[in-house]
Amino acid sequence: MPHDQRPVPAPRGCPLKMVLPCLLSVSLLPLFLTGCGVIGKMGRHTVQAAREITGGGWHRKVGVTPLENRSLLPDGPVDRLFQAPFMERLASACPGADFIGEKDKAAAALRHITYDPDGNIPHGTLLALARDHGMQQILQVRAGHMEAEERETGFLLFRDIEYIGRVRISLTLWDTLTGVKLLAETMHREAEIDGMEFDAVNARDPRHLMEIPEMLASLAEEAADRVCGAVHDRDWELVVVSADGKTGVIPAGGNAGIGEGDRMRFYEPGEAVTGRGGRLFLLPGEEIGRGRVIKAGEERSQVRLEGEGTLSPGVRVRP
Repeated sequence: MPHDQRPVPAPRGCPLKMVLPCLLSVSLLPLFLTGCGVIGKMGRHTVQAAREITGGGWHRKVGVTPLENRSLLPDGPVDRLFQAPFMERLASACPGADFIGEKDKAAAALRHITYDPDGNIPHGTLLALARDHGMQQILQVRAGHMEAEERETGFLLFRDIEYIGRVRISLTLWDTLTGVKLLAETMHREAEIDGMEFDAVNARDPRHLMEIPEMLASLAEEAADRVCGAVHDRDWELVVVSADGKTGVIPAGGNAGIGEGDRMRFYEPGEAVTGRGGRLFLLPGEEIGRGRVIKAGEERSQVRLEGEGTLSPGVRVRP
């Protein structure tokens, strides 16, 4: 090649050995774009199908009994330190659950709950709360049992005494349809306190409590998270409260996210069995069939069974 001639650069594009892959990529591009559209469309249809199958994200009602204040503090400080942040955390951390407390119109039913000698809610009472108010679970909170103790530290010449303060709360969550305890847990906090607070606890005098009220406040968020986990471990379920042939009424409606056309399944009421300690439990029955909501009110919905069979009071309803 003469010195004054330079090589002519090859045209830009696909090298010869890459022609086939390039052609394939170009030819497959419309298919890829079409596929993305199909997948997107399938995703939208899947969401719609999920709504039809599950009832569109129905949420449950959890009744919260009045707080049992077992602390040395008056109700006002306990509400400010524990109950108010506890309920706020429940509302924000438990999607799909409505916690019914003192301000709800069903609060009167919660205030008048009676307990058996063992401190349990009778199963008949639980069923009535489900049937009359659509409550699927009942939460009981006992807050603020406070105590203090002395502990020896060190040894020989370095021996000393430290004062430990402790606060406890207990959480119990009942399933209204089965009577089962979904949660039964005691939580506590402890920390070192000074001698004045130690004496105040033992004298049952709330005026000199400093560290212990803060311990109570620190339990609110963790307690709410424990409750949320237990609430969502149980599937959504209610009962038919009245029926006429294939048509029935359930104690939930728009307040639970239920809308006309939502789909559901119906099950036999099941059978009662006696568990440990004489507690009564209900085992779920066989599936009767499927149906839909034909009319949704705010607190009641009319449902209809499709196919063979009839509905009766006590029949279980699930999304």
